[in-house]
Amino acid sequence: MSAAVASCARAAGAQVIRVTPAGAYVPLHGDTCQVRLGVGEDIERLAADARVRRAPVCGAIVLSTMPDPAATPKQQLQRCFHAQVALAAGLGVTREAPVRMVVATVATQAVLDETAVHVDAAAALGPVLALPDEVAGLDMRIVDLPAQSSGADCSEAAAALVAEAAARDRELQLAYRAGGRWLRRYERCALPPLGPDVRLLKSRGVVLVTGGLGGVGLALALELARRSQARLLLTGRTGLPPRSTWDAHLATHAADERDVLAILAIRAIESAGGEVLVVATDVADRQSMAAAIALAQAQWGPIDALIHAA
Repeated sequence: MSAAVASCARAAGAQVIRVTPAGAYVPLHGDTCQVRLGVGEDIERLAADARVRRAPVCGAIVLSTMPDPAATPKQQLQRCFHAQVALAAGLGVTREAPVRMVVATVATQAVLDETAVHVDAAAALGPVLALPDEVAGLDMRIVDLPAQSSGADCSEAAAALVAEAAARDRELQLAYRAGGRWLRRYERCALPPLGPDVRLLKSRGVVLVTGGLGGVGLALALELARRSQARLLLTGRTGLPPRSTWDAHLATHAADERDVLAILAIRAIESAGGEVLVVATDVADRQSMAAAIALAQAQWGPIDALIHAA
């Protein structure tokens, strides 16, 4: 596939650098370079070499996300997730020097009632959805190719990927099936009425919100406070300064600082009728989470609901 994509890109007038994985960085030689997957430093060196010897990198077609039967689950995660993050960070993308990344997968989506085969590559979708919001000037899309694309005759798939690299639209998720270009769309639908057996959060219920100091967690906590005067255990990796220092913290720190925004949000939650307990804990640490839950249970009683916003 790599050779076919390079050939199509050159035919379209692009300068091409073929990048392959290796155990150490091998500088750009001719039109090839080797990098360690997931290592941003190697991508930075590649981008610098390209600027000196050719031109700034303005696009990337990512094939490391395509099927590799020999890859372990850990290697697959490295190829599909961490390598993309490192690539986006290492290319030095800015508003003045934008970059488009086209991420290729094979048969990870069921488009025409077929079975999704390589679902382990679904981890590639996360960076495509998140990174463009975090890196100014980065445009990404993920293109799911039909199952036969990884075979010997991959010319159509290669042409499709090169076409997506030059496409003028801003689609995020696409698939090629049966000669067609399919786009993901969402349709509004009405929810059925709640049945009598549906449990709603009781008034002053106890809710654990992981990632509770992030924007989404705090917004949900405020809504729960307004609706049911919820008692809220908000957990996050770093927690907040002691409550006794909040006034001084607000007076001496910038208005857009993370802790300032969280403190103001918690005060709004409490003004809306909620109660808040903030605990610094790692959601992936079972012992630490158990200790945080025990604190809330000692203060308020059993946990009634959980929102995983971490």
